[in-house]
Amino acid sequence: RFTDGAGLEGLGTLGGSSSYCDSNGALNSDGDVVGYSNTSDGSFHVFLYTDAHGMADLEASVVNLPADLSGQIRNSLQVNDAGVVCGGAGDGSGDQPSLLGRTYEAFLLTPTP
Repeated sequence: RFTDGAGLEGLGTLGGSSSYCDSNGALNSDGDVVGYSNTSDGSFHVFLYTDAHGMADLEASVVNLPADLSGQIRNSLQVNDAGVVCGGAGDGSGDQPSLLGRTYEAFLLTPTP
């Protein structure tokens, strides 16, 4: 992320070689960043980076995440000033409804204290 005080700052990874916050990521007014990063096994997971906690793997924090969504949550990510993350998940397959030939499900992740 870029701030006036620190300039361009690398946020790290979730154990893999790269992290992304492109058109599928977002930044809120507190400087919290949501994006996706590959893990040590090569799969991609959504992260939330905050100054207080660094980079956190959101998929590892979700209780009862459906197995078919693991590694698929990384589309149209947004984070608001309360730390609530929303976006889309899917890989274009399965029995879910299809949009332009791709399968997506919406999600909302609300942090707990």
